[in-house]
Parts: sequence; structure tokens; C-alpha cells
Amino acid sequence: MNTGDLLADLLLECGVDTLFAVPGGQVVALLDAAYRRAPRMRLVTMRDERSTAFAADAWARLTRRIGVCVATVGPGTVKLPSGLLESYNASVPILAIVSDVNRDWYPLVYRGAATQAMDQEALLRPLTKRVARLNTPAQLAEVLATLLRAATTGRPGPVALIVPHDVFDAPVPEGVSRRAPVEWGRFPAAPTAPAPDAVARAAALLVGAQRPALVAGGGALLAGAEEEVRQLAELLAMPVATTFTGRGVIADAHPLAVGLLGNIGTTSARRAVEAADVVLLVGFKSA
Repeated sequence: MNTGDLLADLLLECGVDTLFAVPGGQVVALLDAAYRRAPRMRLVTMRDERSTAFAADAWARLTRRIGVCVATVGPGTVKLPSGLLESYNASVPILAIVSDVNRDWYPLVYRGAATQAMDQEALLRPLTKRVARLNTPAQLAEVLATLLRAATTGRPGPVALIVPHDVFDAPVPEGVSRRAPVEWGRFPAAPTAPAPDAVARAAALLVGAQRPALVAGGGALLAGAEEEVRQLAELLAMPVATTFTGRGVIADAHPLAVGLLGNIGTTSARRAVEAADVVLLVGFKSA
């Protein structure tokens, strides 16, 4: 068993059975591992690394499990930012698994003498919640747990795991931890709830309002709260506007739906919120 095999097994235990990847020599260990585990694990080969990140994002939104994209070193990695930025801003947890050159090549990277190599951590850090480099196979379970916890708790978002080529291919020593961080494979992994007295005060404000309105963000979708939003809006006859990431919380054809709120949103949504004496925000990013 090499590191690619161990990583595939840990992901399967976390509920991740689909990888979106563009093949490359440095990630063969993981791709071969996925192939050997078919049909339990499915490898979806994409034509462009940009598509892998967007596909992982969509998969995460639909399954409520962390999405995984795989890219090779250098040219593959530099195509991930657009998809990672979308996931970061939309609070969608994905794991980008990125290969790197062999560890003994590192001194050559900063002299520009290592083929395809670059400072990938510097590229990925502003686009993710956390970036980690795997230095030995023995660290994998712990490093993966740290990354998945960061991705699926608090405000969810993308994380990145950088694995050097020689570490990917290295055999896993006996006694190495193979405990998967199963509790962090789904999201929201550690949902929070407001204090009961705060809920009571909010309810009193809404019931006493003359013109209440509701604005639903992407968090309402990620929490699967569509039915609760609809029921509350119908109970109080509140118009419902949504943010970009909240689209779909309520059907566009619903009588209380007033459309998208924002600088390129609908006039009806803006007027409904401006006219409201109490506005309930559901599923918004924290400051």
C-alpha cells in the first residue's frame, strides 16, 4: 500500500466516493488507487483542471459531502483558482489535492530549475481556508483530519493538500494510523444554533411587524432549510428575496418570491426589503 492507496481509503471512509481529476504523472498513485477501488470509488476524468474544481463544488452542494478535485503540479494547479474562489465565496467545502515535485527537488524550485514547479502554497493560500503539505505518509490521517475539519466547520470553504510525487508513491509503514476523520466528511459538520431567548426575541419582532421580509442566503440551502423558509414565509406572508448563493431556497414561481437581491438584482426584491419594517436574514456569512 502506498500513500495514494491510503488516501483513497480514508476518503471512502469519509463518504467521498467521487474524484474529479485531470491525470498527471505525479498523481498516478491516487488515480490508480481509485481505479482499483471501483465501483466503490469513481474517478471522473475532466478535460481541464478548471472544470475539476467547479465539478467538486457542484458535487458538494448536491451531496452535502466534501467535494474533491485532483490536479498535477504547476500547470495543473494554476488552473484551480477560479473554481476555488467560487467555493470560497459561496462557502462550499472542497478538498483540492495537488501534487508536487519530489522533495529532493525543492532547492531547485526557487532557482527556476525544477520542471513545472512553483510556489503552489503561495498561490493557493489566499483562495482557501487552509493549505497543508504532506511530508511523510505517516502524517496523512492527521493532516487530512485537520483539513477536512477546517473545510466543513465554521463557515465552510475549500482547503488544499499538497503531496510531493515521492510521498505519493512511498509505501505506508506498518503501524501508521488509518483512522479516517469520518465526522468531517459531511457538512455542516458542527452546526451552531442561536440561544433560545434570541429566537424568542426575533419571533416577537416578526409577529409584531407590519411589513416583514425575508432574505435567504446560501447557508439556508447548505443547511437544507428550504421547507422551513417556505413555511415561515407563508405563515407571516413575508416576501422572500435571495442572494446569489441562496437562489433555489424558494421556487421562483412561488407567490412570495420576489427574486434576487443585490446590485444586479430585481427591482421587486429591492423594494420589498426597503419597505420592510423588519428583515429576517437566513443563512448569511458571518462577519
